[in-house]
Amino acid sequence: MEKISKRTRSFNSLILNHSKGIVTKKSDNKEKIKQELLWYLNLPAGLKKYSPKLIDYENSKTNVGYSLELCSYPTLADLFVNLSLDLKSWEKVIGELFEIINLFKKYKKNLPYISYRYMYYEKIIERLNELKKEKYWKDLLNEKYIYINKKKYKNINLILEKIKKTVDLLFDKNEMSFVHGDLCLSNILYDKKKKVFKFIDPRGSFGEISNYGDIKYDIAKLRHSFHGFYDFIMNDLFEIEEKGKNFDFIIFVKKNHLKIADLLDREVIKRGYDLRKISIIESLLFLSMVPLHRESFRRQKAMFLSGIKLINEAIF
Repeated sequence: MEKISKRTRSFNSLILNHSKGIVTKKSDNKEKIKQELLWYLNLPAGLKKYSPKLIDYENSKTNVGYSLELCSYPTLADLFVNLSLDLKSWEKVIGELFEIINLFKKYKKNLPYISYRYMYYEKIIERLNELKKEKYWKDLLNEKYIYINKKKYKNINLILEKIKKTVDLLFDKNEMSFVHGDLCLSNILYDKKKKVFKFIDPRGSFGEISNYGDIKYDIAKLRHSFHGFYDFIMNDLFEIEEKGKNFDFIIFVKKNHLKIADLLDREVIKRGYDLRKISIIESLLFLSMVPLHRESFRRQKAMFLSGIKLINEAIF
């Protein structure tokens, strides 16, 4: 029996069994893995083809985990970073992703305002408070302004009140539906020949354990990959030089990456979504993920700078 075990983050492990065509996921963070499992168990029949088949699972007090069919397709993140598809193909891929999002929207559920308030404001406060436990972040967060590539930006403390007010802007019952919850490109497997999408590693919550949330959140997750270049950051394809509160920050993208990002924005607008709202959520994603990536101080700084730049551009 051929088995390969690997770490996906500090708290996740995958066991790949190629001979049986199964991948098993377990985690030290039992609550997170339970939420993912419940997402698969409660997946509507009309959406099952966009997920690997659930083969087996365990949900006990001592152990939580699940096994899926092994889909050996590359992720859209790999295809995007490496420019493995031409622009025309990316235009089709993005269009197809929004068709799937349209299917998500057929499954409706009203969500309480407090879920939005938590996801788009209170969670940011929680994560910033985590960061402030470390001297570097406490000192940086206490600055009123920071400079990124010689441009002055308001730091987070000057923006929090405006972020709080955006919850009302983002709350919309027409945009509450089934969601994946972590729809970044690294969680989308894609077979180029068969044009097949498989979504993996769902979030399984939106303020509360549920398969339902704000569809704009899923779209913002796509945008933080296509436009915010999250996967470049995760692959260390960037450079930061820091002097006090002055940062030179460059992500190593090519012209075609920018063109693909523009294709996404065009599709967002074409489908009737408010690009400013999507951009606000995208910025909050970057800001809230900083304390989750203690595996790399450089990446944390890149995510923070991306979030500050984006939130200033979106709100002011």
